[in-house]
Amino acid sequence: MKSFFKRLSISLKICFLITLLLELNGVKAQPKDINQLKDSIGLEIQKAKDNQEQLKNLLVTISKNRRNLKDQFIPLMEQYIEHTERVNFKPGLMEALDRLGHRERQEGNYAKAINYHLRSLDIATELADSSQLAYNYSNLGQAYRRQDYNALALQYFHKALEVQQALGDNQGVYFTQNSIGATYFAQEDYPEALYYIDQAVEASKEYDDKRSLSFNYGCLGEIYLAQNMVDSAINYFILSRKLKVETNQTEGIAVADHLLGQAYFAKGQYSKAQAEFEKALPVHIQTNNKRYQSLCLAYLGKIDIQLGRLESAWNNLSQAKEIALSVHSLENLVNIEAALTDYYKAKNNFAKAFEAFANSYAFRDSIISAKAKRNVQALEIEYQTKKKENEIELLSKENIIKSQRIRIGITLLVLLVTVFGLITTIYLQRQRNAKVLATELQHKLSRSQMNPHFVSNVMASIQKQLLGNNLEKSAEYLGKFAQLNRVVLEHSMVDKIPLDEEITMLSNYLEFEKLRLGNAFTFSIEVNDNLDTEMISIPPLFIQPFVENAVKHGVKDMDGDGEILIKLTDLDTQLRVEVIDNGRGISTTESRDSKHKSRSMEIVKKRLQLLTRNYGKIPSLSIESNSPSSGLHVTLNLPIIS
Repeated sequence: MKSFFKRLSISLKICFLITLLLELNGVKAQPKDINQLKDSIGLEIQKAKDNQEQLKNLLVTISKNRRNLKDQFIPLMEQYIEHTERVNFKPGLMEALDRLGHRERQEGNYAKAINYHLRSLDIATELADSSQLAYNYSNLGQAYRRQDYNALALQYFHKALEVQQALGDNQGVYFTQNSIGATYFAQEDYPEALYYIDQAVEASKEYDDKRSLSFNYGCLGEIYLAQNMVDSAINYFILSRKLKVETNQTEGIAVADHLLGQAYFAKGQYSKAQAEFEKALPVHIQTNNKRYQSLCLAYLGKIDIQLGRLESAWNNLSQAKEIALSVHSLENLVNIEAALTDYYKAKNNFAKAFEAFANSYAFRDSIISAKAKRNVQALEIEYQTKKKENEIELLSKENIIKSQRIRIGITLLVLLVTVFGLITTIYLQRQRNAKVLATELQHKLSRSQMNPHFVSNVMASIQKQLLGNNLEKSAEYLGKFAQLNRVVLEHSMVDKIPLDEEITMLSNYLEFEKLRLGNAFTFSIEVNDNLDTEMISIPPLFIQPFVENAVKHGVKDMDGDGEILIKLTDLDTQLRVEVIDNGRGISTTESRDSKHKSRSMEIVKKRLQLLTRNYGKIPSLSIESNSPSSGLHVTLNLPIIS
């Protein structure tokens, strides 16, 4: 009877969450509807009272709808925090304070952010939650670093690193190593910066984290450039840009471009430097990054002076100065006034040259004074928080002693169980190992069967162009195929991939087929608003066979009237994938290369069965057609792995 009521309670909670999420996902980002969304969640918070499970799920719901909520996100989080304080639900309060602090930091409200993180830190200390302690230390370090309180930031980063290493949080470790290296770089302590960034590089290589690796390479380039080791800097900036292109980081590519421009300028290669700054500037304008706009224009002005283009130099430096003043960028103003000094010298206007020289030193003095003031403020903050840190250290030691006692007890228990159950354990372990090995072999077999078919189709298309003596198109197809084939091969060697990489691969494949088929069709990929494509991972190479089928057997002969739609919807623990085409429909698909079709379906079904073993029940694959000429509608559900 107790088991029945427990299952009933869980079912009711699940129904409640599904209903709430369905209501929230349908809300459009209009001011009136945003308020309705906020009020709806706020009402559910009040209804939850002290129900901890509901309060946990509501925090997840608020976080998932942060984009829809827009300006109402912070007020709603504040309401959640007030409620969890009132009902004394400390774990939810702790997480909410940390998330709100993160949002305030993004908005530039550093004092508020630090206050929220410190409050969260107090609760994490009380609850002995080591993971949350690491988050709080890291977030406090970031907040202080953004304000150039570098010495204080380093203290918190090192504390975060110590906890992450103790927990075995390898990803957290190399993220923090990068933050420490970047902070030492800001302090011009280049050996320490190089030490930590090198560690972060090796770790990001080990975990094949290309985004982090691209950023780490960029940091290495800046360290070498600051030490006038220009060739090394150029090498790392090129490596950084290559990875940013691979991972579609538009803003990051522009940053790599202007860093390369600075390196080429330092080497005296002005034409190369100009080309890099001219590539970066439009992106910085598009993203409204005025500090980088000012930097690019300043360097373009300096290049103009070196090449004797004084009128162009004046235009670029004037724009750069106006933008730098609007955002109070002292570092850029120092650089711009130094360039204006050279400009006025070239114009033989020595009075103006002296004025620009004086301005450059005045801005430099302002930077030095601001740094000194920040150092004093950092010492005051450190003094005020020293007592709190000592309390946390004492509590950590107490937790270590408690953990040691628990480990001793667990060890004795394990030994006791091992003595009585050794034979049974060995037998079951062998069975499990055999089952895991069989599953892995089947999974690898399924992928190895699927990849050659795709490759053979593409090679046949290229062969057709070669036979038609169309060498230019053949070369273009080969280039696109090489890039696409590299991605497919990479995906075939891993068990999960970020959703944004899958989307990029599908888009590249469809662009390839459009080119091959003379724009016989158009396509679009619709992503649910609440779907965080960078954070979600799915099994690879499930969607592509159905997209290929829609092209090859649905729209390839439609002379521009073909349409393919891919819809991706977040179902919490699963991703719904819909591939819809307006091709020839079910009657003709029945005769479509039946041998390949049955083989592909068999492979997909086998892989879905394997996924069901590991991730629970997955809805069956659905292929529908409303009429013989209405195309196909394929619906596939995949587990969200992480």
